[in-house]
Amino acid sequence: MRSTIEAAAAALLGAALLAGCAQAPVRLAGEEAVSGRFAARYGDLHQGKLDQGVQGRFLWRKGAQEESLELFPHFGQSQARLSASASGARLEMSGGETRSGADADALLAELFGFPLPFARLGSWLRCRPPAASAAARWSESGWTIDCSAYAQDRRIAASSAAAGQAVELKLAIDAEPSQD
Repeated sequence: MRSTIEAAAAALLGAALLAGCAQAPVRLAGEEAVSGRFAARYGDLHQGKLDQGVQGRFLWRKGAQEESLELFPHFGQSQARLSASASGARLEMSGGETRSGADADALLAELFGFPLPFARLGSWLRCRPPAASAAARWSESGWTIDCSAYAQDRRIAASSAAAGQAVELKLAIDAEPSQD
């Protein structure tokens, strides 16, 4: 099971940050959507090196009933789609493999190999800190999110050093977050 997920994550490797034509995602009425590119480096915190990585494109959507994250290699069809609703979470891989569970965070951690808070991801992609804060940099869920470069070039950086693992995540938003 793990090797299939690792193989799908490895398929996402590519020149994501060198992506070419960007376009706004197609949305349904009342849905928020953000598309862009991601690159993550991670590794053992105690060894002090980030020797693993994954890159690709993403499409995050939030509708009235469901939130989803779709991952793509630089070119081509979807490699993975994670969706979460009140009834639970579901991870669908391009090869037809499907996993379900109550926790989207656990399925996302299986996919990437490091923990990532799915429930907060939409706020990060729109540079919305928790509560009433207007800070461009904040910490939550064991992560530090830095949106200081967002206004200039729509780039977001996030980092985490928890549970013996270090992660650096870079996000480049292709189009302004949209909402009907």
